[in-house]
Amino acid sequence: MAQVTYVSIVDLSELFSAPITAVINADFMAARQFARYIEEFGFTKAPSPVGAGSVDPRSLGDLRMVSFTLDQPGPNGRPEPRTVQLPALSLIPLPLLHVESAEFKFAVRVLEGVKRVEPKPIRLLTSATDEAATPEQPIAWQAMLVSEPPSRAHEPGASGASKAAPSLDANIKAQIHVRQADIPGGILRLLALMNENTQMGAARLTVDPPRVELGRGGRHPVTLTLTNARQEPLAGVSVVSEVPSGADVKLLVEGHAWLAKESIATDALGRIAVIVARGDAAVPRRGASWTVAFRASTGSGTLVESLTVVETLG
Repeated sequence: MAQVTYVSIVDLSELFSAPITAVINADFMAARQFARYIEEFGFTKAPSPVGAGSVDPRSLGDLRMVSFTLDQPGPNGRPEPRTVQLPALSLIPLPLLHVESAEFKFAVRVLEGVKRVEPKPIRLLTSATDEAATPEQPIAWQAMLVSEPPSRAHEPGASGASKAAPSLDANIKAQIHVRQADIPGGILRLLALMNENTQMGAARLTVDPPRVELGRGGRHPVTLTLTNARQEPLAGVSVVSEVPSGADVKLLVEGHAWLAKESIATDALGRIAVIVARGDAAVPRRGASWTVAFRASTGSGTLVESLTVVETLG
């Protein structure tokens, strides 16, 4: 158990520096708490490569993001679902404060001055230069905090001398002002990066390729891909195809015909592999085209993309 010693008389310099040191420590503790705030609310800790279940102390982790969806007019004027991603820190006020000024009032009694004399080494040969090189030791003044002197009782506004014991009287008065601190350069760069990481996008349904040319009896593979705003695949989402009436076009999925109004779900990669096939029309019409539509129903709305099938004489 640590030994505790209570001191009432200290060096005058220590007496004056103690509250200044306390203010510096308070500023440091506020800055450290702010750093913890940034780490806790702004990032998700990344697993450490050293061992399972631990975290890497050198990394803050991934920037914590929040997202929401909304409908906005698309190129064709129809509402389209879009996903907005924002860094979580951009939505929270940053509690960055520091001490602007501190005012302390002391009632100090100087008790005595102490001059320490350091023993000098005994030398056989001394000179005047050696004597002059020995610095004069300053006087260390011993002081203690005391109550306000009784003469303050006669000052305007005073209610009389304190009746309490001097050891119970207030002997230090402190007034601390805080203000919003200037944002450090590193935090400014972090905020700039957060603005760059603000993403606004929508789930996408792509048709690859979007245009195919087929002759009589021809076939061509087409891939449908459904992703979210972060380009991650959306699996298990229902997609419906619409082939124009009278079009000489068939859609095949895993060897089976994709019928009208039939729903087919995307696979684990968010894809549907389709074979576009032409029939054996007796009279081919070079340059004729048909537009096949695909509709995907997502949680935030319906996505529509099309495939253009152009007839050739090949």
